[in-house]
Amino acid sequence: MQTERSIAIILAAAMLGCAPRTHHPAEQPVPEVGSPGYYMPTTVYRCSDGFEFIAQIQDDVAWVFLPEGTIGLERTTSPSGERYVDDTTSFWTLRNEAKLETATESRTGCLAENRKERLDRRRS
Repeated sequence: MQTERSIAIILAAAMLGCAPRTHHPAEQPVPEVGSPGYYMPTTVYRCSDGFEFIAQIQDDVAWVFLPEGTIGLERTTSPSGERYVDDTTSFWTLRNEAKLETATESRTGCLAENRKERLDRRRS
């Protein structure tokens, strides 16, 4: 089950340009593949409860890829780190740590995983 979930997350990361957009801030168009604004740093987060999600930051928008769909969140003020919100979801990140809150759940203790950590975990 964990291997299938990891494969699904890796496939989602590989297909980010093709990912469906379930929520999209009106002011921020999704850039075309290969266009000057296309590069978006991508991070896989693993939370303390084992939940994993992917986030991409582009300018003032964070795209959060969840099992139920993709959410575009707009940057807002934060006393520390960076915070992105919409009406029901909040994503906060500082260095390699993140927190994700939705209308129904809160994920804390989420740490960014680098590629080597993911490969090592898959091999064990």
